[in-house]
Amino acid sequence: MIYAILGKSSSGKTTITKELVKRGLGNQIITTTTRPIRKKEENENDYFFTCERMFGMMKEQDKLISIFVSENGWKYGINTDQLQSKEDLFVVIEPSGYDQLIDYIGKENITSILIESLYSTRMVRSIKRGDSFEEVLRRAHSDDQDFEGINEKVDYIILNSFDYERSLDHIIDEIQITIGK
Repeated sequence: MIYAILGKSSSGKTTITKELVKRGLGNQIITTTTRPIRKKEENENDYFFTCERMFGMMKEQDKLISIFVSENGWKYGINTDQLQSKEDLFVVIEPSGYDQLIDYIGKENITSILIESLYSTRMVRSIKRGDSFEEVLRRAHSDDQDFEGINEKVDYIILNSFDYERSLDHIIDEIQITIGK
């Protein structure tokens, strides 16, 4: 089964996914991207960071699905080789990529979980991780458009608007109950 974790910027989706993997509930599909690496991110751990040329070559060879292009032109995609695993997989994904993933492997093979956070909580998290105020506003505006109508498409919605320490265990427990693990 593939568990698609969706959420607006700074909703906690990546942190939650890493914790699910750390607890042995499955492996993570690591997305390929052309965006610059952020502080505290590691290549091949957080993303496969690549250049435009390599991304284009992978796309031409049909090695990428769930391609998403952000408002500022950064590209994201899932390498199809990662979908061959027999183990449960978690993937952090955008709504348009989620739709493409459904088209590629079928809805019956995916359980989707939307991580929701209050706008104010997401803004504070973004600023704390070093994003500029302009970038925070740009992503918030983009998210509003990208996530329109997503609540009706996902299987589960989980709230994450508390501080990291208090809520992570609760959220992981809720996801474990939700997916039956």
